[in-house]
Amino acid sequence: MVSDNLKHFLFSVFSLIIGACVVSACSTNPPNEIIQTQPIDEPGTANRIEEFLLLAEEAFSRDRLTTPVNDNAYLWYLQALAIDNENAAANHGISDIVERYLSWALDRSDAGDFESAFDYIGKAKSIDDTHPNISAVEAHVASKTALRVAHFPISKNQLVNKSESLKSQLLEIAEEINRLEANVIIRAPSDSLGRWIYQQLNEFAHNRVSATFEISNSPQVTLNYY
Repeated sequence: MVSDNLKHFLFSVFSLIIGACVVSACSTNPPNEIIQTQPIDEPGTANRIEEFLLLAEEAFSRDRLTTPVNDNAYLWYLQALAIDNENAAANHGISDIVERYLSWALDRSDAGDFESAFDYIGKAKSIDDTHPNISAVEAHVASKTALRVAHFPISKNQLVNKSESLKSQLLEIAEEINRLEANVIIRAPSDSLGRWIYQQLNEFAHNRVSATFEISNSPQVTLNYY
């Protein structure tokens, strides 16, 4: 028979083993349990983004698109995107910068400054070469570089007298307008004389002449064509 002392010893050991198993079971996660953690929200992140957006808007309003290096709209929008690369306001702002450069390109193209126009297009590409409007603006500017100009000086005295010789000259100019399908710029000393030139050209042209008028003491007809 087992002595009372041995029984007591075995009972103590058994109790320790059972206790250890219970503790182990309680501290072990079930095999299929997913431990979820809450995302860490860095304090002040939203405020920092808002500060960058305000700086970008201020720079944009002053046409500081990509310069100076330490204070321009593009820089501040990138700072906001570095924190939140899907920030809608920052992405929209960068698109606005591209659009502003393209607008300037069109303005310079209309003024005949094609070097500056292509420079602005290049800056737009450097920001976002996938922007959908770049190709259209670039094609438009490129087409304008092929613009041709023909100048036809007019005698001021003949214009004042509305001479037959001048009428013959305007007939020849009208024939060139027909042939070239040109747009016309009429320069004359007064509005009434400019209108008279326009009437003569319209009389001889096949189609209604598309013309603009400028006051000038050096009368002439200028043809713009491609």
